[in-house]
Amino acid sequence: MPPLNPRLRSLEPQDCTVMVTVHTSRRTFMEFKALGTGRSTFDEHYGAAAYSLGDQLGFIYFRSTGIEPSHWESRIYENGLVAMAPVATDTAIQEAFDKVDLCAAHARAFSRAMEALSAHGCSDEVLCLLTAAEGQIQELISAV
Repeated sequence: MPPLNPRLRSLEPQDCTVMVTVHTSRRTFMEFKALGTGRSTFDEHYGAAAYSLGDQLGFIYFRSTGIEPSHWESRIYENGLVAMAPVATDTAIQEAFDKVDLCAAHARAFSRAMEALSAHGCSDEVLCLLTAAEGQIQELISAV
């Protein structure tokens, strides 16, 4: 999947199992490798807020496409924003996900999560982290 934004620095493997066929001079065999979760970088970065943010992103993508994302990949942008994008093995589903504006989806998700977390109480550290991320999202939106 090509990056949605030229400012994308790195991608993390999506949560999946891949089959690798190994050919040797004597035999051919298959090896299965489990790749790391696509949410791990996102979850580590946002800590306690990650699940609220992930839920909001899931709702936004479901409402926009009618498809509930089940696999994600973390994306780290040059300005430091850690984002998450849904991925699918089915081309039609991935095309539907790609039509959703990633930055706008994150802007809405972060706004809703900030509102919910502020109402229920959360640490100043988490609020500062989310506020910084909102600024990074706005930088990406204004750069387009």
